[in-house]
Amino acid sequence: MKIAVVTSSIGSNKLLDPIPFDGVDYHAFIDYKDTKTTWITHPIIDFSLDCKFKNRRNAKIYKILPFVFLPDYDYYFWVDCTHRLESNPIEVINKYLSDTDIAVFKHDQRDCIYTEGKLVMDIRFDHLNLVEDQLSFYRDMCYPESNGLYELPARVQRNTELTQRMGWMWWEQICMFSSRDQISFPFVCHQLGIKPSIFPGKANTIR
Repeated sequence: MKIAVVTSSIGSNKLLDPIPFDGVDYHAFIDYKDTKTTWITHPIIDFSLDCKFKNRRNAKIYKILPFVFLPDYDYYFWVDCTHRLESNPIEVINKYLSDTDIAVFKHDQRDCIYTEGKLVMDIRFDHLNLVEDQLSFYRDMCYPESNGLYELPARVQRNTELTQRMGWMWWEQICMFSSRDQISFPFVCHQLGIKPSIFPGKANTIR
């Protein structure tokens, strides 16, 4: 069982030191040199031309496609650089991936990507035209309202053909539309018939 914990920090956020667990590798994709961190650091690919949300898009590719950059692992834990994995990864895998290939947190305030998209537009958290086109596309694809919403600063997935297909489809959506991955993730799961396992509690807390 080869396990990778993956994060990325581009821009102002610095890395939180990981809590080490035996048999787990910790990989960080960053845009600066950090000789003191215990993460295995990797330079980023600066590819985005989006002048407003460049850092987000440059970091997002490692979140969506960890199997491309770190192919030799059986399991991937993603954690935003603002979060830290404190539970034993093997215990998490055994408990939450027993009958599915991916586990995430349920959104504690909303359950609909259309509501989420409207909020993103209201607070100007992405380009309005991209979100508008995305929601219109999903309606044209007959994606239902109130079909679930997830918080995605942390997730775990098994490295399988299905999760790789999910990653590529998810990345296509982000390239086509908004980089707010919470909007596209439920749609991709729906298209592939994936029902994620749900972690208890909240992904975003004071800690």
